[in-house]
Amino acid sequence: PWYGTWNPTHPHYRFLDVSNGKVGLALLNDGLREYEVTDDDTRTIALTLMRAFQLNLTTVAWQWEPHPEMTLTQSPSEHEFRYAIYPHLGDWGAGSVLEEADRFNLPLEPAQAAPHPGDLPKQLSLLQVEPASVALSALKRSEDGRALILRLFNPKSEALSAKVVLWQRVREAQLMNLNEEPQSLLPLENGAVRLPLGPKRIATVRVVL
Repeated sequence: PWYGTWNPTHPHYRFLDVSNGKVGLALLNDGLREYEVTDDDTRTIALTLMRAFQLNLTTVAWQWEPHPEMTLTQSPSEHEFRYAIYPHLGDWGAGSVLEEADRFNLPLEPAQAAPHPGDLPKQLSLLQVEPASVALSALKRSEDGRALILRLFNPKSEALSAKVVLWQRVREAQLMNLNEEPQSLLPLENGAVRLPLGPKRIATVRVVL
């Protein structure tokens, strides 16, 4: 009976955005995974805070077997939710919505250590990626243990030239496939990696320091 019925809600990963190309409004979420945008002139945004239901088991269409012992599926208690409203110019790309969503979902976490001499400068960046619209989705040790693996992606509809700067000079960089098999060498620029990223493209890069 549910086949072909209309489902207005959609998955909400890090953000949703409604824009007319000149201005837009984004919702940045922190654990809220469902939204709806009405298909009318108002383009009203609905954000699901909580879904609660009494469990039903159906073995035959339209024959429901309620389970009264599952009353806690109504989620009684106090709930706390966190999200952000982000107005911006242009569409989601021009408005840097993805970058703001990353800042919102992955805030800096300070840590305090006991006094010690230390061997690092007062200011040091583990990794820098330019331009800011290029996203870093993974950073790990290579499977052979001799290098680092970075996974980058270009979420935009136009090609970009990415630059990756690490805390040490890169001695060698290779473009890999998802199985970490080498595809081609990448050029270096003063110890930084340069690579082209086409529209909506993912790149896996192996770097040797």
